[in-house]
Amino acid sequence: MLESRSPWSSLKGINSVNITPFRKPIQGKLAITGSKSYTNRALIIAGAASGTSHLTDILKSDDSYWCISSLRQLGVIIEEDFNTITITGTSAKWTYPKEPIFIGSAGTSGRFLTSLLALTAKYNININASEQLSQRPMNTIFTALTQLGSDIHFSGKPGHFPVTLLPKKKGSNSIAITGAISSQFISGLLIATPYLDHEVEIHVRDNIVQSDYVNVTLDVMHAFGVDVEKSENLDYFKVCPGVYKAVDYQIEADASTASYFMALAAVTGGKILLTNLNYNTSQPDIQFLGILEQLGCSIKQSKSGITILGPEKLKGGLTIDMNACSDTALTLAAIAPFASGPIEIEGVAHIRTHESDRISVIADSLKKVNVPVEEKKGGLVIYPARPTHARLNTHDDHRVAMALSVLGIAGSGIELDDPGCVSKTCPSFFQQLEDLGIQVKYN
Repeated sequence: MLESRSPWSSLKGINSVNITPFRKPIQGKLAITGSKSYTNRALIIAGAASGTSHLTDILKSDDSYWCISSLRQLGVIIEEDFNTITITGTSAKWTYPKEPIFIGSAGTSGRFLTSLLALTAKYNININASEQLSQRPMNTIFTALTQLGSDIHFSGKPGHFPVTLLPKKKGSNSIAITGAISSQFISGLLIATPYLDHEVEIHVRDNIVQSDYVNVTLDVMHAFGVDVEKSENLDYFKVCPGVYKAVDYQIEADASTASYFMALAAVTGGKILLTNLNYNTSQPDIQFLGILEQLGCSIKQSKSGITILGPEKLKGGLTIDMNACSDTALTLAAIAPFASGPIEIEGVAHIRTHESDRISVIADSLKKVNVPVEEKKGGLVIYPARPTHARLNTHDDHRVAMALSVLGIAGSGIELDDPGCVSKTCPSFFQQLEDLGIQVKYN
């Protein structure tokens, strides 16, 4: 949605892009933009910290722009120098925002910053979100925050944005929450609860979907001086009172964004060096490298980065559970038609409630380019085919847009409506395609 586009958006005024197919192995090297997951966690935690932090290699995207804008409204002093941000935190003693805070379509701000404010605000704070984010389910974390004493009022549909956060009341010191809907609910509680004046126990029912992102949260909390007691399988946490301390912190490359460029090497039989990516990360989407190896790719790590070498033909006849790295499910779906046999993607029912119903959207898109596909509740079965050219809707979903770009490059080209949605996580995406020699026409 245009309302969530920021001054950091790319492709302003561009209604669609035409991407030309690439008929030879793609060769090249590039650096991947900073991790959205680490960027927004570090921004919010630094904003609540005591002292001045320096964050380098941040992702400058729509989500991070609205996160920074929100923090500034709350009295956090933030200075920008290209991709380095200097943040003077407030120790969670916020300035009263004169206008409602707008968080755009950022689910991370919606879960993390809202949780922090719900437990620390001393006055009423209004939070508005884009239409897209306002439709996404949030009641699980709002219910947990209410049990901790938060006083949350809904302006529209209960359990959804927009909300008004009132000063908290006395709450419980032990709560239970499901992990089956989103790991971000758990992360939001972890980030916020150190600022309570008592210990909090968090009991997680069911398995946490994409639990590695909780480890990402714990990584950033640890870097800013707060540690959490946890069980081995992440079904129990004990958070003690604490204050985040300012640090100098470097944001690592985004493994989710890297997957599209990995896929281009894989599907064209090419070779791409990702210069700032390595295996030493808590980001679950680094597991996409292992999936590519199952498809016949060769992966090499060196001091220069990670190199992906694509095979002559991708291997098919595979069933792959992508629950842990579900943000790359659409990336796999985009290259699956070019494999030697069917590929089944399973374990990703939860991506139906992301920016779009991603299972339904990618299935419909594949059908429109004449790829046989079977849609299931928790995934897809995609059969070998030569995709035809089509004009497709991105559904204001950055991952749909980038995955369909890969499909078009390997197939017969593609035209995408509303390509600017990539600015949610990778504003430079189409420019990076051009840097690899791919022709992109802007309409």
